[in-house]
Amino acid sequence: MRTLLLLALVSPALAQERVRFGADRDNTLYESKDGSVSNAVGELLFAGSTGIGAARAAVLHFDVSSIPAGARVTSVELRLVVSQLSPHAKEGTLAIHRLLDDWGEGSSHAVVEPGKGAPASDGDATWLHRFWPTEFWQQAGGDYQAPHSAESPTGLGTGPILWSGQGLTADVQAWVDGTQPNHGWLIRALGILPKWTARGFDSRESVTIKKRPRLVVEYLLGCESRVECESGSSGTIRLATCDCAAGTAELVLSGAQPGVFALLLTGQGAGALGLPGVAGDLCLGGSTIGRFILDIGPTDANGSFRVDVLDALTDGGGGKVPAIGGYFCLPIGSTWRFQYLHGSFGGELSPLLEVTFH
Repeated sequence: MRTLLLLALVSPALAQERVRFGADRDNTLYESKDGSVSNAVGELLFAGSTGIGAARAAVLHFDVSSIPAGARVTSVELRLVVSQLSPHAKEGTLAIHRLLDDWGEGSSHAVVEPGKGAPASDGDATWLHRFWPTEFWQQAGGDYQAPHSAESPTGLGTGPILWSGQGLTADVQAWVDGTQPNHGWLIRALGILPKWTARGFDSRESVTIKKRPRLVVEYLLGCESRVECESGSSGTIRLATCDCAAGTAELVLSGAQPGVFALLLTGQGAGALGLPGVAGDLCLGGSTIGRFILDIGPTDANGSFRVDVLDALTDGGGGKVPAIGGYFCLPIGSTWRFQYLHGSFGGELSPLLEVTFH
């Protein structure tokens, strides 16, 4: 008999994490014919259009690799601080695009006129180059995803500008999942804007730490699942979904015989025990074993049976199964082991599923 134990886990208490990142690279792309201008270690980044209509685009990279694999990113906010703008400045809108290629931050430093840049140094990103002087963008002004990820108006004064929304969240999620490489973002004027819309933002080299680029990411932790003991016939463990948000933790038995008795056992112990008349090993040995008492019944026509352990009464007495008002209690960070007993006569035990709840 082939059995399959699936887990669709969602913890009722949100395992929400909030982390802040500083940029580990930034630079400005100054529109020019030969791409020989940059400002890698300057204290300002520029984006928008100058008084003569020349474009500026800021490029930034944040290392988000510390976010655990499997985390679900729920919100992202990028904050830059405007510290320089022309007395003739006009309002505009700056858009963020996900970059498609890697780029560099060399050693160029525009000290006298940061708005005009300085001669590019080896490895600098420029208007034409990913890495000056030998590696080029496919298009002048940087290679980026055409639909922008977020936009924000600039206003007419200095101070913070924030970008957020689903586009940025999707970008960071893709970086965490590894479905897209993390080359950072490019900030540029949205559409064809009038002159004097360029803004100078504090870079990661700014002497005022609080004004440096900041990325705030919120995410939900997932859960872990692993097989510790094969029991019954050679069953398979598969993690169906892991989404710690909606308040359900559903364990699904599938592949069993239709219309047979099924119940869910749980415990924190380890060790395989053989039971008379029961096919397979009981892998919950070493501690008291509990069962879910109101969720007992026959498998459906497909041989499936399911229990939502956050909405099911437990039994055993004497604290054998942790409970609040009789309901199963899952402390965040605790590890529990589950097995289904199913079938006719003595029955059969499913494979074990061990879960750490986050």
